Amino acid sequence: MSVILETTIGDLVVDLFVNERDRSCRNFLKLCKMKYYNFCPFHFVKRNFIAQTGDPTGRGNGGESIFAHIYGPQAAFYEGELKPRLKHATRGTLSMVNRANIASQFFLTLADDLDYLDEKHLVLGQVTEGFEVLDKLNEILTDDSNRPYQDVRISHTIVLDDPFEDPVELRYPLRSPSPSREVLESDRMCLDDEMAEEESKTAEELEEEYREKEARAQAQVLEMIGDLPSAEMRPPENVLFVCKLNPATCSEDLHIIFSRFGEILSCEVIRDWKTGNSLQYAFIEFDKGSIEDKLGFNFLGFVTSRRPKDTYCTASLPHPCSSSGSTHHILPDLVATDQSSISSFSTQTHLRSSVIVEPPSHMEPEQTKEATVNLLNTSVDVLK
Repeated sequence: MSVILETTIGDLVVDLFVNERDRSCRNFLKLCKMKYYNFCPFHFVKRNFIAQTGDPTGRGNGGESIFAHIYGPQAAFYEGELKPRLKHATRGTLSMVNRANIASQFFLTLADDLDYLDEKHLVLGQVTEGFEVLDKLNEILTDDSNRPYQDVRISHTIVLDDPFEDPVELRYPLRSPSPSREVLESDRMCLDDEMAEEESKTAEELEEEYREKEARAQAQVLEMIGDLPSAEMRPPENVLFVCKLNPATCSEDLHIIFSRFGEILSCEVIRDWKTGNSLQYAFIEFDKGSIEDKLGFNFLGFVTSRRPKDTYCTASLPHPCSSSGSTHHILPDLVATDQSSISSFSTQTHLRSSVIVEPPSHMEPEQTKEATVNLLNTSVDVLK
């Protein structure tokens, strides 16, 4: 099970020993999902030894376990697992501080063979990617108390896979928290530019940034389990993904609807290989050019007052993994409940463009087809 630790000097991917450290991995994963580690500084760094973080106060004597959020402050600390015994044998070992009273603080080893740490601290995982970040931490300048002059922090945590059930008492944040004034006014050397800009971003921009990070994380999970050859792969620009179709919609219907935007090479509604029933999504391949050129601007001018009641259409351009992309909404009053569908489905299928067409549930199949065609015809007529 892996976690991505995004820091102000680069990203680290850590594999956790969930079988050997069940309780402590549960603690660490839930703290990551709670965004507890966001903006935690590396308050102790010693060359060829360790880099320690996990204390939100940055003083080195704070922090609490996830169990304090569940059972109250009396459960802020707990005793770590004694067996099996795991060693601090390789650089990049992640350990929880003080095996006898574990809370939230942890450190990363910056050298091999630190076996004298085995008795006091609890090995939890191992860095598998991002060793250049360890090199930067090892070379960072510190004061007499081994506190870095540069304000190096964890900026974000992404849980790639969590095998543990979420306690009902926990309430996870909908998005990453913004940095506090104390963080922005640190007496250390200024933060990474990206973190410093957080304060000026709108809630929508922060939400979009959070979705992009989560989409990248999901793509990496799909690569790890073999569903994607590479998390960085992208589909052709001339392929459109259409989802949430009516079960009665067939490939010929979509061909008629979308042929006005250009010559269609192929159009297929995906069906269950056993039953033949529609899975309610389809792929449309145009002859040439990008989907943005063919559809993007046509939908942007859509007039909401000329739509069949309770019917809507949404275009998402480009793929949510794209850092430069943005999402354009038509009929914003009805989009909110379905944005997650766009992001989730587009991420899982790794598609760059998507269009949702959802007809009213009370319509018969034939009425639904007619209403959907009328909706798209109206949008084109208005733009003309």
